[in-house]
Amino acid sequence: ALTYEQFAAVTAAAADRGLQMHADERRNAARVRLNVGVHVLPDSTRAERVDVTLRDLSPRGVGLTARRPMDVGRQFVLPLSRGRGQRPALALYTVVRCLPQTGGTYLVGGEYAGILPDDAAADHGTGDTDDVARIRQSVLR
Repeated sequence: ALTYEQFAAVTAAAADRGLQMHADERRNAARVRLNVGVHVLPDSTRAERVDVTLRDLSPRGVGLTARRPMDVGRQFVLPLSRGRGQRPALALYTVVRCLPQTGGTYLVGGEYAGILPDDAAADHGTGDTDDVARIRQSVLR
């Protein structure tokens, strides 16, 4: 699992101007390549966790490999562990691309929308659709 501290350190490192981007890089921010198994919570389900591989992370987004497609324009939450006894931080992303790959997987690009307030979703694993809509409205204002 990715912790909040790891997330903060990786995104800070990627934002550091000392990181060199590849000449063919078209992104607005440097990214750090990873290969970490995590789960995300799609906004259209009640408690369904989707296992994915976190391929890269930047201050502006994430790259994931998923076993099934994710709809462009939909949002998902990436829970970030804060430690025993603490609620996870919830990073909100919007799917900006989903490309089929060989082997039946999908390359998913997510644009960072922000960290949700601690009281926005008391239970990140069982938040209902009304909570997700309320969270989306509070973050995207």
